[in-house]
Amino acid sequence: DLQNEVLVQSSVIAEAQDRLEKAKIETVLEQQQNETREDEAKEAIRELGEAQMATFNLYNRCRSTHMAESRPKVEERDVMRALKYIEERFVSLKDIVATATQKGLVGDTKLRDAVVDRHPAQQAG
Repeated sequence: DLQNEVLVQSSVIAEAQDRLEKAKIETVLEQQQNETREDEAKEAIRELGEAQMATFNLYNRCRSTHMAESRPKVEERDVMRALKYIEERFVSLKDIVATATQKGLVGDTKLRDAVVDRHPAQQAG
C-alpha cells in the first residue's frame, strides 16, 4: 500500500508540475503579447505626435503666407480646425496659381506679387 500511495502522490506531483509548466508558458506568452501591444501603442502615439507636429507646421506656414484679412491671428491648438484651415488655404493657393497662370504671370513675376495683384485693397495699405 505504501508503494501505491507513493506512486499516486508522484503522479499527482507530476500533473501539478505539468500544469505549472503550462502556466509558466502561458504567462510568458501573455507577457510577450502585452509587450507587443504596448510597443504598438507607443508607436501609434509617436505617429500621432508626428502627424500633429506636421499639421501644425503646415498650419503655421500657411498662416504666415496668408495676406488676407481672414488670416488667423492666433496659433490654432485644435488639429482638426488646423487641417480645415490648411485645406481652405490650399484651395485658395490653387486658385491663385491658376489665375496667375491664366494671366501669364507665373515665371515672369514672383507668385507673391501675383497674389498682391489679386487683392487690390491690400496694395493701398
